[in-house]
Amino acid sequence: MVSTNERGHVEVRCDRCLAAPVTPLGIRTWTSREAALADLLGPELAWELVDGRLRCATCARRVGCERTGHAYGRWAPVPGSQLASRVCRLCAAEDHAPGYVLARASA
Repeated sequence: MVSTNERGHVEVRCDRCLAAPVTPLGIRTWTSREAALADLLGPELAWELVDGRLRCATCARRVGCERTGHAYGRWAPVPGSQLASRVCRLCAAEDHAPGYVLARASA
């Protein structure tokens, strides 16, 4: 989501999570939409246009994983519970299951 604030500066938020790029001085702004998109889509910020919508790097990875499947690591016990969890190596999404999956995973 690209918008212009009351001072005429361009502000941007992720269309999925509403995150805004920030600097130590606050929300990052640009003088034009073109400059904002050039920075956002560059290698430093790594935002992406997904289906015509502007996504922060984290949400872009999540959308990719939702479409193609997560790259989960191994199941691990959740301390203090009878659950197991695993984390996607690409987007950090978590998956939880009953602890008995640990026995099945090691078999």
